[in-house]
Amino acid sequence: MSYTEVKAHLKRALRDQNITYTELGRALGMSESGVKKLFAAPDISLERLERICQVLGLAPHELLDPKLTVTEAQTIVLTEKAQEFFLRNRACFLFLILLYTEPSSFEELIARHKIGRQRAYGYLRDLEKLGLLRWLPGDRVDLRKDVPALFRYEGRFMKQMVREWSETLLNEALENPQGEFDFFTSRILHLTPESIREFKRALDDLVAEFARRSIREKKLQRQRVKPTRSLAVLREGHFVGKI
Repeated sequence: MSYTEVKAHLKRALRDQNITYTELGRALGMSESGVKKLFAAPDISLERLERICQVLGLAPHELLDPKLTVTEAQTIVLTEKAQEFFLRNRACFLFLILLYTEPSSFEELIARHKIGRQRAYGYLRDLEKLGLLRWLPGDRVDLRKDVPALFRYEGRFMKQMVREWSETLLNEALENPQGEFDFFTSRILHLTPESIREFKRALDDLVAEFARRSIREKKLQRQRVKPTRSLAVLREGHFVGKI
């Protein structure tokens, strides 16, 4: 994919998220004119592209892999108002997660999780007010569920949730006997910067492939699919601090 096509996807992502060149420049430590020159240039460095993707909550492979472009994924950015609301109404956010991740109808979802109808309706009203879904006639919910949803991990509430979910998953992996599908691994690798970038791209590609498979399998084998959690973290440095 050429940089011209990549720029078109980046500009679309900026429009979708209502991010101006000035705001992007502030996040990149650049001036607005510098950002404009960046988009007018014939090429861009991988490091700069990765930084822009980080600001937009995207993965570089979404731009470079023609099989999965930004039009096939949606980045959900919780506003400060939404995060403050969820800090006080955590169950409402958990209901939103169920709507995104459960391969079932609204009726099946509330029955399976024993959520009272009036309580569920309250969640739907609050989520619609926050602009996170459309509540349609017949209790249909418009979430654009046919594309992967990527929550942007920023803000006080989202960071709190990510920390709690990560700690829970790690504790379960360490304390419970490994079942047929359980997996845990941790390594110290000594890699060049080029190999680290390649490692990250390989992880991104793997996640993207199984995200596509998840969409297909939720549609085709609804009764057999299992919710499956994963956590991938790549950080520079050593486990050993001071001795």
